[in-house]
Amino acid sequence: MDVLQKVKEIRGDIEVVVITAYGTSENSQEAFHLSARGFFPKPFGVREINDEVAKALVWQKYCLKVKKVKNLGCATNLWVRHLSAHPIFPEILPAVA
Repeated sequence: MDVLQKVKEIRGDIEVVVITAYGTSENSQEAFHLSARGFFPKPFGVREINDEVAKALVWQKYCLKVKKVKNLGCATNLWVRHLSAHPIFPEILPAVA
């Protein structure tokens, strides 16, 4: 968890998926407390990892779009409609607001 903590200190906006051979309940709780995107103890399926990484990439993409709109001050109705049409939008808005 030291690596996760250091990554989050340096760049808190990076999505981290933890893959570990030490899948204890305590490690899982600590990982999520440190804002890990996912926690996968061995044995895990490749599909599970791929799905979680895909979700993280979608999250990152839309967070960047929302931040760009917010920074440019151009949150027009068109942009708001475009971004809010995505199903992940309700999760993103509080994170970047």
